Amino acid sequence: MDFVADILTRKRKIRVLTIIDDCSREVVAADADFSLPAQKVVDVLSDIALQRPLPK
Repeated sequence: MDFVADILTRKRKIRVLTIIDDCSREVVAADADFSLPAQKVVDVLSDIALQRPLPK
């Protein structure tokens, strides 16, 4: 899980939450927005937990 940031041509910052499976190198989630508050990160992780089995 990592955050990537960039600036658009109109000087607006954009952030992307990327979640990658280290073993298979599969992109599990990539969520882009102008702000990523903690609740949004929790929501993305909850959605992943509903779709995939959690590690033990």
